[in-house]
Amino acid sequence: MKNAPRFSFPKPSPLLHKELTTRMRSRSAPLSITLFLALTGGVAFMIYLIGASSGARRAGNTGDSGTVMFYFLVAMQLIAASFITPAFAATAISGERQRGTLALLRASTLTARQIVLGKFAVAVGYALLFVFASLPLFSLVLLLGSIEIYELVMALSVVLATIVLFVALALFASCVVRTRAISTVTTY
Repeated sequence: MKNAPRFSFPKPSPLLHKELTTRMRSRSAPLSITLFLALTGGVAFMIYLIGASSGARRAGNTGDSGTVMFYFLVAMQLIAASFITPAFAATAISGERQRGTLALLRASTLTARQIVLGKFAVAVGYALLFVFASLPLFSLVLLLGSIEIYELVMALSVVLATIVLFVALALFASCVVRTRAISTVTTY
């Protein structure tokens, strides 16, 4: 057993650790996730109640409300990916430049590629937190039997591709523009 290869995860970069720690310890992270889930869950519950009360009360009549709820949940995730993700990613590099800490980052042992990829990973990770937090709401849709697993996987793939695209565009704007406000406006 001494000669058996050991599996270990690669050590994250210090920038990734610092950015994730700073972002997750802020007051806006749990507040924004809580508000997003309360709004999304509340409307999804109302869709379920309207679907259950409008039709005849028989077994198997919940498919229509489940389909509407699925489309609503996917739309909410796309809206979050379209509006929340660029807001946090657009200030990644320009915020460092405006605070005067970009020169310190460039003087560190991190390459420019590592800095940008670290900022990219943090922004995508924060957006994925919204996606994973809302996954339990999709379980209700699956329980209603209105969609299949592959439809859920396809919808989440579209949301993930949207997140990656918008984070890349926001980081590009953040690299090109000098101030945070202008980079946010340029991203939107």
